[in-house]
Amino acid sequence: MSTFATNFFTCMHVRTVTWYYLLPSTPQSLRGTWKGDRATLTWQTVDGIYRYEVFYRPTGPHKNVKWSSQDSWGSAMVKMDVDTGLHYEAYVVAKNRFGSSSRSSTINGCARAPEPAQFTVVCDTTKPSLSLKWNAVSCSAGYIIKRKSAIESNFHVIKTINNSSITQSQDTNIIYGMSYTYIVVSLDCSGESDSSLSVIVCRRVPVPNHFVASTPKGLSATVLLNWEAVPNSTAYHIYRRRADDSIYQKPILLTALRNPNANSYLDRTAINNVKYTYTIASEDSAGVSSQSTSVDGMAALTAPNNFSAEPVYGTNCIILSWTEVAGALGYRIWRSGGQPSFEKEIGLLSHEYSTKYVDREAKHEIAYNYTVETFDKNTKYGPKSNCIMAIVSKIMPPSERLKIEQKATAPIMIDVRFGDLITENVDAIVVCLSSDQLKNKILNAAGHSVSFTFADAHRRDTNGCFKVSGGLLPCKNIIFVPWKGPTESLNISEQSIRTFVAISLQCAQQHECLTVAFPAVGCGGLGYDVHTVAKVMVSEAYKQKKANNQTSMEGSTIPSTWKKTNGIYNLRIDVPINSSEEQAVLLDFHRTMPNYDSNSRIIRIERVQNERWFRQYQIHKSEFHRRLQHDTEQRLFHGCADGETAVKSIIEYGFNRSLAGTKHGTVYGLGVYFSSKASESHSYTKPSNSISMGERYMFVCKVLVGKTTQGNANMPTCPAGYDSTGNGSTIYVIYHDVQVYAEYLIIYQ
Repeated sequence: MSTFATNFFTCMHVRTVTWYYLLPSTPQSLRGTWKGDRATLTWQTVDGIYRYEVFYRPTGPHKNVKWSSQDSWGSAMVKMDVDTGLHYEAYVVAKNRFGSSSRSSTINGCARAPEPAQFTVVCDTTKPSLSLKWNAVSCSAGYIIKRKSAIESNFHVIKTINNSSITQSQDTNIIYGMSYTYIVVSLDCSGESDSSLSVIVCRRVPVPNHFVASTPKGLSATVLLNWEAVPNSTAYHIYRRRADDSIYQKPILLTALRNPNANSYLDRTAINNVKYTYTIASEDSAGVSSQSTSVDGMAALTAPNNFSAEPVYGTNCIILSWTEVAGALGYRIWRSGGQPSFEKEIGLLSHEYSTKYVDREAKHEIAYNYTVETFDKNTKYGPKSNCIMAIVSKIMPPSERLKIEQKATAPIMIDVRFGDLITENVDAIVVCLSSDQLKNKILNAAGHSVSFTFADAHRRDTNGCFKVSGGLLPCKNIIFVPWKGPTESLNISEQSIRTFVAISLQCAQQHECLTVAFPAVGCGGLGYDVHTVAKVMVSEAYKQKKANNQTSMEGSTIPSTWKKTNGIYNLRIDVPINSSEEQAVLLDFHRTMPNYDSNSRIIRIERVQNERWFRQYQIHKSEFHRRLQHDTEQRLFHGCADGETAVKSIIEYGFNRSLAGTKHGTVYGLGVYFSSKASESHSYTKPSNSISMGERYMFVCKVLVGKTTQGNANMPTCPAGYDSTGNGSTIYVIYHDVQVYAEYLIIYQ
């Protein structure tokens, strides 16, 4: 080998080249959006790669499921189909020609069902409900409807629907006038979606349907209104105007019924034969609805009910009575029978509260037929009542006598129970005039006509007890009795309670009421123990019944001078001339009228034999004696200024305190006046205008003066703790009808 060749070889260098494989960087900032059945993943772009591979799988109970993968060619985003409501984990790797990057961080997510769209709430105009609708969410498992009212702070679930295809519902549990807010959410296996847009709605109460007006059968001055009750309403407003008013006349509010279940109303303020126009509106918590279509109604006079005829045996009288007809100005009474036999008018009463008429011209043993009809202020007559027949006899039939004896000796039955006095089906309920709450409750339930009758009767008789019809109540009558118990203690008030029971039973007996219901007096405002009060009242009731039975026994308390004619006591009997009975009466008369000529001016003396009045007086007398422990009965005089008419009324029905002050003044109190001097009573008499040449009338009376005190003109009632008032010497004023009995009538000139 040459030298040159050797050098060449020596100078030759060999270079070694190393190749490096560059793998892609790990993707960063992996994020996911999960909604419905789709998941969208994004991350930062990695340079020098040609694709990404995303791996994902369910977690939780599905953790052992193999990874699924999905490629993304060049884009740093991938959209995947997933199951709604399942939780997933996912990561991504980048790839180039040399291989794959390391795994990105793992993210977790859940594809939730979206909220329903197009949510609406619509009011149902025909029903008390709301209709709710929305668009279906196909990937959901169902829906939840939530609601809150204007007075609630949080939503609460009102319905859950486990079917994604059902996209409507109804809410029937609503209150008219209340504002509600609604939302709806979708359901998936992980719970609820976001809520839909909220909807606020207020369902107003509708106008009542089927509103009609009619004239009720048997009710005068009344229009009946009916309608269909509106569920969830709180009240009804009824409006009225006269039909002949201008159409521009605004109707006035007649009443507001606070009973949401009411579907009828009786307008008892209507005038008969006047046409009215009515409308009605409903009320809810937000106010009053619009008014209904108007209806017309008219009230009409009706025939009097409960028409009866009661012969007064031994007289020529038949007492006719009936129930008051509201809106009537008066009544016309008709009679047929006897001579002439055709029907004729025998009486005309021009007062709406006059419900009794006495036929004083009936002949014995003749059958009479009676009817009564009403008339109003326009002199329009209503239908006649049913026809009833009556016969008056000189002798009381044995059957009637037996009835009286049975009433007098009937055993007493007392039932003490808790309940409502309004519901008692008895002959009479007793009401304290001093108890405004009970009195108003009873009158409101009894109806307008009873309230009017009460006001008139109370105005005429402010101090004593009186009776009115039971009206709409189950009871036949209502007896009002004054009572005001002392407030110190029940012991002090026990006597007043006993007096209240005694007076009530006397009034009930006077009106032939056999069954009576009492309130527990003093147990309201005064706070008395109800059991103690009941014990006192029961004790007094038994005592009064026992006393009544004793006085009912023939001959036990009836004066020996009384005489029967054909088995009965006539109301008026002439006292035999020059008899010891006559001399006893005249002795006091002459002694207290020193200037009177006793030999020529006495016409006659009559004995008053009113058995019922006398027995009531005897009961009262026993009560006075038991309470005061001594006899306070006095024989006093009462001058009668109105002649025979007033005399007959007093003998039949007793003294009428409603006339106190109308003619004779009220110097010592508003009651009935008596004097121990005949000369004082004589000054109040007047000569009659009859053919009997100026007769005068003076009663000789038994009067229970009790505990008396000085009276004055400002005393409408007897002061508490006293039984009478007066001038302190000769004049006495009494305030209870059964506190006096007219024993004799002196007729003189």
